[in-house]
Amino acid sequence: DLDDETVAQIYRTLYEVLETVTTARVRGEDLPEDYLLPARDKDAPCPRCGHPLATMKVAGRTSYYCPEEQG
Repeated sequence: DLDDETVAQIYRTLYEVLETVTTARVRGEDLPEDYLLPARDKDAPCPRCGHPLATMKVAGRTSYYCPEEQG
């Protein structure tokens, strides 16, 4: 039930993230400091807000997220 502007903003943000990751060739050291990929370590803090990252299994793989930013 998202309005058109919200869908458009999600699309723009997704495109920006994919372009950044593609340009960096998924090398953690080449990604912006506020991306989670370089911070994926046990007990690592969120690079944006400093809260501890959490993990969950998604399709058998471990995914990292910030409960404060993404919860």
